[in-house]
Amino acid sequence: MKRANAVKVQLDSLSHLSNLYQNPLQEDVAEKLSQNHSYKAFFCNSGTEANEAALKLTRLIKAGHKILAFTDGFHGRTFGAMSATMQEKIQAGFAPLLPDFVATPYNDVAALQQVVENEKIGAIIFEIVQGEGGVLPIRADFVEALKTCQQKGILLIVDEVQTGIGRTGKFFLLNILILNRIFSQLLKPWQMVFQPAQCWLKITMLTIFLLGNMAQLLAEIPWLWPAPIKF
Repeated sequence: MKRANAVKVQLDSLSHLSNLYQNPLQEDVAEKLSQNHSYKAFFCNSGTEANEAALKLTRLIKAGHKILAFTDGFHGRTFGAMSATMQEKIQAGFAPLLPDFVATPYNDVAALQQVVENEKIGAIIFEIVQGEGGVLPIRADFVEALKTCQQKGILLIVDEVQTGIGRTGKFFLLNILILNRIFSQLLKPWQMVFQPAQCWLKITMLTIFLLGNMAQLLAEIPWLWPAPIKF
């Protein structure tokens, strides 16, 4: 009830704000949600847009490299995210998709190692638990293989759009179950109810983004922000 009341108070005072203006409520939410100060939040309108932000940043950082995704994964239906969604039912009818995306089976360490050895991989996008793949949690040995890839300089895009914000019993399954915050190169798209999606970006990477490279509109709406502040 306190979240509903906070939203109503905001609606009664200011219901819309252009993204040309500073939004203090948005800044408060970013501060509240940030688990350490080495990341910044890019707020957007959906999970697929959060993934698009991570993919665009990857292209800027790793120009000329390919992006590895996993079969039966799901990252969204916009063109970049769809190109990383290795499912025929999602991609059918939309060819040609974006180039330089390659696929390998999920949780298959040997297959992962082979594609990393044979392709110029700049980033790997993956889910902690594949949903459309049959509710498949990531295996411990696969995590170790991903850590090895990260140590070689490959960026990791950890898609927690579905598993983030306590849906697995932990705020981020990434931090608790899998990686223990050891990844120094990490992009983390996620989403919560009644709030725009977000993509957490390593601060050292943000200098790559120039003014106008990324933007959003609906995430600036002031009445979206009181609810997560009260979360």
